[in-house]
Amino acid sequence: MSNKWSMVLVGVLVAAIALYLFTKERQFVWDDDTTFQHDDDEPFGCQLFDKMAEATMPNGYRLFDEDLDSLLEKGEERCALLIFTHSSLPHFFLNELVKFAKKGNKVMLVTDDQDAGDDDEDWNLDFSTFYDTYFSKDKLKNALLGDEPLAKVWMTAGERGDTLLIPETLLKANLRSVMPAGAVVTSYRMKNEWVRDYKETEDVDSVYYEDGYYADVERGLSFYVKEGKGRIYVVTNTLLFTNYGVLDRDISRYIGYHLGMVADLPVVRVTHQSLRQMTKGDDDYWDEMSNRSPLDHLLGYRPLRWAFYTLLLLAILFMVFTARRRQRVMPVIRRPANRNLEFVKLLGTIYYRRHDNHDLFMKKYTYFREELRRKQLIDLDDVGVEVNARTLAQLTGEEEETLSDTLRLLKAVEASTEELGNTQLMDCVQRMNNILKHL
Repeated sequence: MSNKWSMVLVGVLVAAIALYLFTKERQFVWDDDTTFQHDDDEPFGCQLFDKMAEATMPNGYRLFDEDLDSLLEKGEERCALLIFTHSSLPHFFLNELVKFAKKGNKVMLVTDDQDAGDDDEDWNLDFSTFYDTYFSKDKLKNALLGDEPLAKVWMTAGERGDTLLIPETLLKANLRSVMPAGAVVTSYRMKNEWVRDYKETEDVDSVYYEDGYYADVERGLSFYVKEGKGRIYVVTNTLLFTNYGVLDRDISRYIGYHLGMVADLPVVRVTHQSLRQMTKGDDDYWDEMSNRSPLDHLLGYRPLRWAFYTLLLLAILFMVFTARRRQRVMPVIRRPANRNLEFVKLLGTIYYRRHDNHDLFMKKYTYFREELRRKQLIDLDDVGVEVNARTLAQLTGEEEETLSDTLRLLKAVEASTEELGNTQLMDCVQRMNNILKHL
């Protein structure tokens, strides 16, 4: 009965936890260290982004999760590669992208961190970025509530420029002044900064100069460069190309401007796994990611962490309620009473009351003859006494003459009709037992 109530209690507890999880307001995970997974519906995942791109790209859009070498070497069909990464890529890989673009393809690299500090002669795509701020959920909330000003982003694509308002905390990275020769900047971030001694420089546009103390400093956010028959586009701030960016009006327009630059070709987005396999071992970030255990990765996401802890709690509850001994207490079983002695006493009492010694002798003598026949194949009724006595003497080691006298006595008592005394009965029984004992 206790086990039944224990199972009912566990069932009620599981139902309560399930009801709480399904009725509570969803808590989103704002993980700015995202890996841009196709099935990730968190704010910085790419589930909605991929659906939007599949529905709007006129020449097709697909994910690529295979060997990236085979795609870069293939030159039969032109396409546009879309690569998301928040890590500095090795120079050999960027050179491969340059070779791929020269075949008439396009490459759009969306990145936050790239260092151009390399003197390698084979280094072609020379650019670098720097972090201007870091993502903060509180700052994003304040910006959406109007407590903090939004950053102004000016798009130069198209015939007329377009100014977009984007939360400043999402614009983590800007381009440095180091860019390839012939690069064309396609978007700027206009940041209002204090300028003590204003001078006409490349960083400060006099058109936006105000009051002699503040100026809108232009920070490049994206550019493109021609490489052979194709182009390479470099865009900063990967957090904009996510589910959150698709749902924001101004950010979605920012995404549309850039994707429109590669929409004339089939767009192929390279997944995190494929990019990692291509660049593994050549960058500290990828080495660090490859050393993370599955459990470490699982505990890095709050929903998975709570699911794991809930599973552990249920396992502990299951062990607590099932660790008890399930077998019922066995009752004490008493040893069965030995009734043989009573039965013997009962038979002895019956024969004692009858006092028929000859009948008792005949029963014992019959048993004696059957034992000899069964064990030694000796038939006392088939051959003479001398032959049987000689055989028994060889088997038992007794004197042949004594055995001969015993057999004659037993036959004489069998054939007698006179009353058999107690002493004679006990003597005959003793003789028969002695023979059986020595066989």
